[in-house]
Amino acid sequence: MVSTAAALRIVFFGTPDFAVPTLQALHDSRHQIVGVVTQPDRARGRGHHSQKGPIKQLAERHGLVTLQPERLRDEAFVDSLRALDADLGIVAAYGKILTDAVLTIPKHGLLNVHASLLPKYRGAAPVHRAVMAGETMTGVTIMRV
Repeated sequence: MVSTAAALRIVFFGTPDFAVPTLQALHDSRHQIVGVVTQPDRARGRGHHSQKGPIKQLAERHGLVTLQPERLRDEAFVDSLRALDADLGIVAAYGKILTDAVLTIPKHGLLNVHASLLPKYRGAAPVHRAVMAGETMTGVTIMRV
């Protein structure tokens, strides 16, 4: 069955490797990624040199608009996000709690891709916690924010 619904304009929020398959799948879909929000480049690895995160690297390979706000409350960032005119936001391991202002910008709200079978192991390291607890099965939860 082929959908005749219009393609969505999507803004994606993510930072680490976990978020890469989600961004790639969205990029490969019929929908348009109008922007990617990821955390600022940080010092990583030996020598603590500033490095781009996995999502920024993927976004750049695909030529996607990338925003890296230090603070989500920054008016310039909120204005830039609003200017993207997104229909929907997708969040996958962004790493910061989204502000009320950010949550109201996409017309149809946001969906969160969480690396656990909620409510168990919610929090910053759900995969690690599941492994440490000896779980033999885990999964991903997708929920409306």
